Amino acid sequence: MPNYYFSNPKKPKEIREIFFHMNDEKIYLDEKGVQWNREFTVPHGVVSTKIDPFSSQQFIDKIGASSNQKMGDIWDRSAELSAKRADKAGGIDPVKEQSYKEYSKKRKGKISPHQQREELAKKKFTL
Repeated sequence: MPNYYFSNPKKPKEIREIFFHMNDEKIYLDEKGVQWNREFTVPHGVVSTKIDPFSSQQFIDKIGASSNQKMGDIWDRSAELSAKRADKAGGIDPVKEQSYKEYSKKRKGKISPHQQREELAKKKFTL
């Protein structure tokens, strides 16, 4: 943040906002040569940590904002959001089900490899 606040040591209620570059020394001297006291403030940055699991745009924005993520991290985040959607929608992720329907429709009824794995996993646990 390039703006810094300084208060007059003789009149503490008098405050000035001064612009400094990152490498500048943060000392302010007024016209009379009086060195003002620097006032430290709380940063005003806001970082959203919550993503609406049903919003694809929020997911894209969050992934795009942090370009240092690996593909595995993105898949993990996607799986977390899928689990949240399933919790909210009664155990079935509607976004995933829609993608399975679209896959099947494009491939003349063939089911997705991911759906095949899920069904196989369900069968193993129900035996």
